[in-house]
Amino acid sequence: QSRYLFSLLTVLCLASCAKNPNSQAPSVEQIELEQKAAQNTKSWLTKRYPEIAISSLSKLFAKVTNKLSPTESWQISVIDKPEPNAFSLGNNQIVITRGLFLDFEDETQLAAVISHEMAHQRLGHIREITNSMQKTKSRDLQPAPTFNLEKN
Repeated sequence: QSRYLFSLLTVLCLASCAKNPNSQAPSVEQIELEQKAAQNTKSWLTKRYPEIAISSLSKLFAKVTNKLSPTESWQISVIDKPEPNAFSLGNNQIVITRGLFLDFEDETQLAAVISHEMAHQRLGHIREITNSMQKTKSRDLQPAPTFNLEKN
C-alpha cells in the first residue's frame, strides 16, 4: 500500500510543478469533443488490435484505479500489440499494450504507468490534442497516429 501512495504522491508532485494552460474548467463543448475523440480512437484501435478482455484483469485494474483515484471511474484496456506502450485516450480511458503489460513485474509498476496516464488527463494534455485537431479541421478526431501506432 505504501508503494501506491508513493506512486500517487509522485504524480501529484509532478502535476503541481507543471504549468497547466487548461487549468480552468473545460467547456461542455471541450468535454464532448474529448469524449468523441476517445470513442473514435478506441474504435480505431480495436479494429486494428483486438482488446484482451479477461475478468481478472478488469478486477486488477479496478483495484489499482480505486486506490489511485477513489472518486473517479476509469476504464483500462489492454490491446494485443507486442510493443510496450501506454497512453491516455481522454474521458478517463487508458490503453496499455500487451507488450508493456507483460513487462510488469508487480502491481506497483502497473500503478506507476496508470498514474502517469492519469496525470496526462488531469493536466489537460488530451484536451490540448483534441483542441489542436479541431483547429486544423480534422473531422474524424482520431488522435491515434499521435501515439505512433502505425508502426508494426
